[in-house]
Amino acid sequence: MILTLIFTVILYFSNIPYVLNGLSALLSILEIWELYSSVPFHNKSFIYMFVSHIVTGILSFIPLTQYTVILYFLFPVTILGFIVLIHQVGHYKLDAPYKRLPIALMFPLFFRALPEIRREECGLMMLITAIGICVLTDVSAYFIGRALGKKKIAPKISPNKTLAGCVGGIVDSVTVITMAVILADIYMDIRVNYLILLIYLVTASVVGQFGDFAMSSIKRTVGVKNFGKILPGHGCILDRFDSLLFVAPFTIYYYAALNRFI
Repeated sequence: MILTLIFTVILYFSNIPYVLNGLSALLSILEIWELYSSVPFHNKSFIYMFVSHIVTGILSFIPLTQYTVILYFLFPVTILGFIVLIHQVGHYKLDAPYKRLPIALMFPLFFRALPEIRREECGLMMLITAIGICVLTDVSAYFIGRALGKKKIAPKISPNKTLAGCVGGIVDSVTVITMAVILADIYMDIRVNYLILLIYLVTASVVGQFGDFAMSSIKRTVGVKNFGKILPGHGCILDRFDSLLFVAPFTIYYYAALNRFI
């Protein structure tokens, strides 16, 4: 509840320059801390974490006029990298600090998508939709999975994820957001291309769940059950924002490919 209130306030003031830049920097710094503190600390870990934090401060606030171009290359490469990592769980370890550096640098580059989304013509709606699809997919997948889920998808990576939960999360979240957009279309007279919207919602829901598996694969590869409990009742930042970490840059990617959102 507190987390929802905080994000509502941030979204309300998101038109103010550097508000979302500060949020992306904060989330990145906390996730880098969780990543490097997940194994016993030593001097090299501190050095790599310090460098990552400095780079985060730079990447979060400097103008990135070619950010979309960077994503065209970085996003699919990252997806492929995590597919390999997921496949290698149990055979590969992220024990050395330098092995975790590419992941640490991914955080500020991907969260930088938040202020970049807000700068677009329908940026606020895009942000709300991106966050909404992440939250609704996560919540729906959890409850539907508990009620109906039997078939596990990847028990070695995320033992609680079921096929019913994943599919139900997609269907439920897409349905709820589509209904909300229909109401907005009726009462606020906005123009909506429902085909483009539906394709985005389905793919974003899938991407968000992939982000969940990706962060879980890091935990299994590092050899920890949880990265921490920095958020009371929610766990760690990596667990709570794993979907948004991937959905935010995907939203920019999708918008750039079609030159429109809805």
